[in-house]
Amino acid sequence: GAWLHFEDGSDRIKFSLEPNEVRLLPFTITFPAEATPGDHVGGLVASVIEQGQQVSVDRRVATSIFARVSGELQPALSITSYDASYEGDWWNPFSGSVKLHYTVTNPGNVALAANLTSGVNTWFGIPATGLQGGSIPILLPGSTATYDFTVGGVGQWFYLNPSTVLNPFVDSPDADQQLIVSPITRDTVTFA
Repeated sequence: GAWLHFEDGSDRIKFSLEPNEVRLLPFTITFPAEATPGDHVGGLVASVIEQGQQVSVDRRVATSIFARVSGELQPALSITSYDASYEGDWWNPFSGSVKLHYTVTNPGNVALAANLTSGVNTWFGIPATGLQGGSIPILLPGSTATYDFTVGGVGQWFYLNPSTVLNPFVDSPDADQQLIVSPITRDTVTFA
């Protein structure tokens, strides 16, 4: 919120509203000279305070603000850790699942989301189950998040080779051009 200013030049404004009254509050985002290229996130918070005799209640609602500073954009995601474990029943060797646990980091300067496809192969690259899809929400530059994904329908083939392909995406401000981000693939070995 440090880049945001209302019409009077301040970073906060206080006012009263009557029931059902609407008020438009224009604001300006001023980028500092030292702002690095890429995506930056901030927020705008509205606070309503109800004064009580002993306790005051402060209700707050926030909305996020995404701003992009022009310059060289470096969209990138990386899978920094990737583990798998098998979960199944001993009495049914053809029914089980592989639980994937992975950490995704955004080392770039652009906020990215990703679609993912995970699957499990066994001996000689033979698929142990069909490919299964999912997604991860927007990850801000410099952020790291850990996710779990379960691939079902995996039998106990002893040797299992789970893998995941992340396909990051972001829309460019230029409607005619979309930023290209290379897919990321990781795999590991587990046993069932």
